[in-house]
Amino acid sequence: MPRLLVVHHTSPALQAMFEAAVSGTRTDEIEGIEVVVRPALTVAAVDVLEADGHLLGTQLTPSSGDHGGPADQWDARERSEPAFNNRRK
Repeated sequence: MPRLLVVHHTSPALQAMFEAAVSGTRTDEIEGIEVVVRPALTVAAVDVLEADGHLLGTQLTPSSGDHGGPADQWDARERSEPAFNNRRK
């Protein structure tokens, strides 16, 4: 069965968006997909590698427009963990 990994950073500003996205993945119109939900700070490389699709939800830093917090940590892990890097080759 195909697996969709939903990686999220939940804050008051993002809670409604997170709930709507997860609810959308579990509608009756979508069948035959396993949905796995993980907080951005706890998602593991194995979660990413085992998923067939990824939905990432995080917030942008208002002052710079760059990703903030968990997205920066995700990017750093992607560059440093061999499991992430080997998947791209």
